[in-house]
Amino acid sequence: MRPLRRLACACLLLVAVTAAVAEGGEPARISLVTQVQMDGSTRLVAAVSDGAGAPVAGASVTFLARTAFGWLRLAEEDTGAAGTASFTLGAPVGYTEVQAQAGDTAALRAGLLLAQAEEREPVRRPGLDALRGLSPQPGFLSPYPPVQILFVAVLLGGIWTTYAYLISLLVRMKRAR
Repeated sequence: MRPLRRLACACLLLVAVTAAVAEGGEPARISLVTQVQMDGSTRLVAAVSDGAGAPVAGASVTFLARTAFGWLRLAEEDTGAAGTASFTLGAPVGYTEVQAQAGDTAALRAGLLLAQAEEREPVRRPGLDALRGLSPQPGFLSPYPPVQILFVAVLLGGIWTTYAYLISLLVRMKRAR
């Protein structure tokens, strides 16, 4: 009876070890590729594999982007059964360098330099020749009145009107004495 029990324990141990290996070993390698989407966005795909080259499922992958002040954490995704995790950057990619980090430590990293977006000329407002048709004094007229300036003008006008009303009340009270 005792040898049968040892055999059963050995079989259970073997099944447990096999299941742990089948789920995926420790991440040993990470690779990062980009895919440009139809809408102009960029998809980052990180593939995590173990020492034998088998995909690692369930590994935590952190996507980072370099900014002027250091590394910005964009997202943290877990790998699927194929050992890949992905994240999509918006259409105007403002980052020049991205990285993917596997696991809790920063030991496994893969990075890419992204292509720079084309620089466009700044959009200019119409010149004096276009504004002359709208006003005899084109310097005082803009076809794009800023909403913020109009808001501040209305706010200040209300404040000044309130002060004028208070001063008129004080003058009337002084005359009534």
